[in-house]
Amino acid sequence: MTLGTFRELIVCSCLAGQLSLEAYWQRVRERRSPFAPTFNYPRRPLRRASLADRALSCEPFLRPTRGADCHAPEIVALAEDFRAGGRDDRQYLEAVYDFVRNSIDACFDRPSPRGCVGAIERGFGICNEKLNVFVALARAGGVPARYCSLGVAPGPSGLQALMCDDAGIFGAVTSAYRRFLAEEGTDPRARRVAALLLKRFSRIRQTAKDIARAHPDHDGIVQLGHYMAEVRLGDEWIPVDPIMSDADCAPATQRFGEKPLFLRKAVGMTITGRMEALPPASRLQAWFFYCLALRGFMDQINHSRNRRRLNGRQQLDRRAHVLAAR
Repeated sequence: MTLGTFRELIVCSCLAGQLSLEAYWQRVRERRSPFAPTFNYPRRPLRRASLADRALSCEPFLRPTRGADCHAPEIVALAEDFRAGGRDDRQYLEAVYDFVRNSIDACFDRPSPRGCVGAIERGFGICNEKLNVFVALARAGGVPARYCSLGVAPGPSGLQALMCDDAGIFGAVTSAYRRFLAEEGTDPRARRVAALLLKRFSRIRQTAKDIARAHPDHDGIVQLGHYMAEVRLGDEWIPVDPIMSDADCAPATQRFGEKPLFLRKAVGMTITGRMEALPPASRLQAWFFYCLALRGFMDQINHSRNRRRLNGRQQLDRRAHVLAAR
């Protein structure tokens, strides 16, 4: 690490601390906990189903796993609601997919201590929380569901994923920060922190490029750290990514059964592994980043994403209005 980089790291740490202190004070003024999440949506009431005399599956891909409690009374009740009207498995999954994408806002924040039920109640969650909600509801509805890890494909296509800037793996990882920097009127302190994070990712990307050049037939050099789901309809496992809402994707669209955006738009991406449960995440690490070190900065990023969602909803409303007028 050069002296200039070290100095920039110290400066950005101080700026992030200033933003966090301001975020704590704002929460205190709102009579909330200083460590409360960014968004303060009204809590969504959930019906609880009775589990008495109910047959609950313990088969692989249908049983509860870490973060995806498909036997929770609230999840079972929601599954019953989505099954109403005699929906078949595909119609059921389409309804669940649309619910998870559009009723729970994606954000960077500390996960709810109530797991997937808490994410539904709060109306927001990190990407893995939204994924857990989808998997839990699929399993509660009797549809086998599992998780998939994403990474770069082996061979030339994976090498291209590492070489491409915005269209490759690092473009996918850093998109929220790049969009924040492109937005006008944002806090200059948060912009400086975002720029430093992008610089760090750039150095990691350069290291990955060097490794890929030395080993062009690599297999799994870089894992994205992003997960998707797969659900089984008949004999076919269908990949599903319920993270991005219609408003997040606008003007593009994403429907159940279509190739997920990460696999469709990011160059050289592939599924690198499949599992019944997500790997354990460090709650202490999440608390440190989301509640202490980067609380104020993450607030800025989350509000920026919400502004983009609002703009996306306006685009969708205008499109619907035009189609209705025809």
